[in-house]
Amino acid sequence: MENTKKSFGQSFLTGLFFKNPAFSLYLGLAVAVLGTTMLENAFVIGILVLVNLVICNVLVSLLRKNLSKAEALVFTAILSAGLVTFEMILLKAFFPAIADSEALYKNTLVITFIPFLATSSLVLAKSEQALSNDPLTSLADSLGSGIGYLLALLLIALFREVLATGEISFTTGDNVQLVIHLFDIKMSAFGKAFGGFFFLGIFAGLHNLILTKVEVCQTKALSKKEA
Repeated sequence: MENTKKSFGQSFLTGLFFKNPAFSLYLGLAVAVLGTTMLENAFVIGILVLVNLVICNVLVSLLRKNLSKAEALVFTAILSAGLVTFEMILLKAFFPAIADSEALYKNTLVITFIPFLATSSLVLAKSEQALSNDPLTSLADSLGSGIGYLLALLLIALFREVLATGEISFTTGDNVQLVIHLFDIKMSAFGKAFGGFFFLGIFAGLHNLILTKVEVCQTKALSKKEA
């Protein structure tokens, strides 16, 4: 039987692009809509997702011989919720300028509901896959998927914040809001749920178009090689 096991790089690239969690697998859609009103919010949430995805998937993969599918889901849900709580405590303790910023605290969903929803929805969906992978493959897939999801959130957040406010804001190390003003036109609708759905649909469509083009090119190349 031919060995179809993917290399570390192939697994990473699959999670990063070819099966991007947001644009291809449509995981964590609630976060893509609710948590991407600002770049700063999207970055913090995306990092939480990345860290939790790696830890949970690698652990499930290490314990795969001792876990059933149901047990893996329960284990992942409990671990994910605990990690989010711990990460938010660390964020407040070591990065108060970010944790106490108006950008994060003006919507309590960012601190409580969204981080848990983000990690649990994506990590739970990936936990079953981790049961079939060795730890190194799970690590590669988790890193690729986590980074891909983070980039997807940042891309959506960039367009939403700029179009909704006409500017981009960041929290500096001194807890000062640094605002980069771009233009005076403000389309506030993009800061609401509509904006999340709109840009998620736009970028998912573009992503699918690129994948289709890549598949066509690969098919043509294979045909020429066989000919």
